[in-house]
Amino acid sequence: MIETAEQIVMRFLRALWDGERDAAKATFAADAEWWFMPSLPYPRPMRAHDACDAVLDDMIAGFDPDVGLSIEVHAVMSNPDGEVAAEYSAISTTRAGVSYENRYVLRATVKDGRITCVRPYMDPNHLNSLIDETRGAT
Repeated sequence: MIETAEQIVMRFLRALWDGERDAAKATFAADAEWWFMPSLPYPRPMRAHDACDAVLDDMIAGFDPDVGLSIEVHAVMSNPDGEVAAEYSAISTTRAGVSYENRYVLRATVKDGRITCVRPYMDPNHLNSLIDETRGAT
């Protein structure tokens, strides 16, 4: 059975949320791009494989492993051209004990069974605080 674009994007997101670096990267085309919001401390566009490392090292690693990361998926939709949108909430506690809650919409393009472009949208203030905290801990 062939995976739908929605299934590919959700497989990517679940791998990312679970910290499964290789599985998340395996969903990308070789030339895939990741477009961070302008206020986040990353280049735009960024090679998706490198962006995946940044998300795991600067963001996901900032959450308290004893608390975990709670994700609630609210909606996933796509069009016949392989454009997928996923809306979800993330709730956790940072390693410093600060509560974290943010809502996301991730837009991704899937072609030939691989993600070619990722564009996440969220409240960047919450995310920048997490990045600053995580980078300061290293």
